[in-house]
Amino acid sequence: MQSWLILIAAIILEVAGTTAMKLSDGFTRPLPSVLLVVFYLFSLAALTLALKRIDVSVAYAIWAGVGTVPRLCDGGCIDDNRRHNTTGTGS
Repeated sequence: MQSWLILIAAIILEVAGTTAMKLSDGFTRPLPSVLLVVFYLFSLAALTLALKRIDVSVAYAIWAGVGTVPRLCDGGCIDDNRRHNTTGTGS
């Protein structure tokens, strides 16, 4: 059970790192740039700890898949990255 909680923490840290990446504006803003590195380091450390009890294929699939969903919602709702009506790609 503890490994699953650590995996959830890894996912939250990965989403925070990805959000910091967006806010860093191409590494031109110092604080989000530093936070990006910190969040990703802690996310990978937590993922490594979770791998002690969870198979790597299961943990990585959940980490990558579940971590994508909040960022997709964030991109569409907050960043105003709408999908193009005819092609389904970003505008």
